[in-house]
Amino acid sequence: MDPKGKVAIVTGAAMGVGKGIARQLAAAGARVVIAEINEDAARSTVEELRADGGNVEFAHVDVRVDSELRDLITSAPDRFGSLDILVNNAGIRRGVVFPEVGPELWSGVLHIFLRQVMYGTQLALETMSDRGGAVVNIASGAGVGFGYHNWPEYAVAKAGVIRFTTSIVRVAAAANVRVNAICPGWVATESVSEYTSGWTEEEKKKREVPDPMVKPEEIGDSVLEFVRDDTLASRVMLHYHPNDRKLVPVDTEY
Repeated sequence: MDPKGKVAIVTGAAMGVGKGIARQLAAAGARVVIAEINEDAARSTVEELRADGGNVEFAHVDVRVDSELRDLITSAPDRFGSLDILVNNAGIRRGVVFPEVGPELWSGVLHIFLRQVMYGTQLALETMSDRGGAVVNIASGAGVGFGYHNWPEYAVAKAGVIRFTTSIVRVAAAANVRVNAICPGWVATESVSEYTSGWTEEEKKKREVPDPMVKPEEIGDSVLEFVRDDTLASRVMLHYHPNDRKLVPVDTEY
């Protein structure tokens, strides 16, 4: 799919990875909808990207709320003219950690990082079925592998996003929609910089923090690769280092 002239919704796009994705989609000629709960930050990003020549607008939405997410996606053809690309990126900042807190708190992490990605994708399959389209789910390297992670509920949610993406290949194809997932490692966002501030070089090495980190715009380039290449349906990409993107091999289908 050529993104030029297409309508792309990016959730959680006011800052960080989402902003980098929105920037690259806009630069490629897409009409980008920044779907955000943080209105001030979103409007600032809209102004910034418009100043760079992007066709960008803001839609206020709390993706944690089913009715708001449903309205955003299902009304897109009437509200924006179509829906061709959906990037499920929205999340929350770290703060809740299993098992120090109860399920009423850690389940909220599973809700936004996994359930709402699944629901957003489901809504997109329904909405895009006539014209076709592309969904890109932002997972994480935290969901890959079998080692320790200090935010277990987040790692579980992102692992779920990966497996969800690969398991629906036939369902998505029947709806004429391609679904992919990207697993970033350490990305040079505001929140990551704040989180890692004060770490020694030894600690960064232990935590495998690359120098330099991947820029948010590079994740946007990975999104564009999936949007443009219709041979990569349901593929997962690891993007841990600058200029180093790897597609995960396809498993045997059962």
